[in-house]
Amino acid sequence: MSIHATKISPKRKQQKLTGPAKVSIAALSLLSFVGGWDLLARLDQSKEAQASEPTPLPTVQPSPTPWPTIAPLAGILPVPTLVPTSATFQSSISLNSAGANTTAFQPAPIPTLAPLPTLAPLPALPVPPPPPPPAPAPSNGGGGQRSGGS
Repeated sequence: MSIHATKISPKRKQQKLTGPAKVSIAALSLLSFVGGWDLLARLDQSKEAQASEPTPLPTVQPSPTPWPTIAPLAGILPVPTLVPTSATFQSSISLNSAGANTTAFQPAPIPTLAPLPTLAPLPALPVPPPPPPPAPAPSNGGGGQRSGGS
């Protein structure tokens, strides 16, 4: 056995508490303190609210609202039935609402549209110029390898 094979590793140095770790611990402890304080305050408030809770009052049902009575409207004449026009309906239907009109409705024929005028043909587009020829590959003077420059 050699001396190097049984070498014991030196003890590790303990790391110190750094600045950001101290700030994080301080913030966490302050948050815990305030949170605990708030929980105790809420507990005290709920105990006080239960002790001073008033007895519920009996509920009284309100009487229904009296609606006014309306006199019948006997003096108003009935509205005459309007005759439908071709702008209202596009198909033939028969009206039968309380004997208003029992004849079949015949819509007026829709007039045809005037034909569109024919337009002159468009002129032919000019032929675009041919693409430029490809640029020749630069030659470095041999081997096809680039030099480092200088």
